[in-house]
Amino acid sequence: MKTMNPAVPIHCDENTSKLGVLILFGSITMLFITFLSTFGTMVAKELSYIKLSGMQQAILVGNACLMILSSLLFDSGFRKWQSTKSARSHRFILSSHILGLVFLFGQITIWQILVSDGLQSGSNVLAGMTYLMAGAHGVHLMTGLVFVAWIWIQLYRGTPIKPLRFRLIGWYWHFLTGLWIVLLSAILILIQI
Repeated sequence: MKTMNPAVPIHCDENTSKLGVLILFGSITMLFITFLSTFGTMVAKELSYIKLSGMQQAILVGNACLMILSSLLFDSGFRKWQSTKSARSHRFILSSHILGLVFLFGQITIWQILVSDGLQSGSNVLAGMTYLMAGAHGVHLMTGLVFVAWIWIQLYRGTPIKPLRFRLIGWYWHFLTGLWIVLLSAILILIQI
């Protein structure tokens, strides 16, 4: 019986890893471009259906600010770790993770409010498309939260982390932040037309 050696290292250079992440970003971007173009076409046909109150818009924008702050905290944690290799940077990463969770629960809350106000995915294709975009972003965000939690656990335990992994997880987290800003801006602009 042949046994596999689990200690066989897998080597991958930095440029290949970066390329892989950029291809992932391109794929996700194309998915959301498709969503936004479909959404824009639907809005043109059903302009009067989605109306967000000033309070709902403020909640969405405030929640987006939490995601921006989360991204900034992640970046601060990475920079502190990069300059000192100190596990103390785990506080920034933990704060980033907590704000990511608050953002996710804030999104769930605002969508529940919209459903109770009559914006239900089964009642209108446009509403369904809105929830599809937000849900797809939410799934990617949950994946990002797992990655950020992993980084935090490694820092908290004092386990060595490859700088490239830390950097690429940061790229993914910042990408999700930027993606949400674009999605939210498009939704708010399109429903105001």
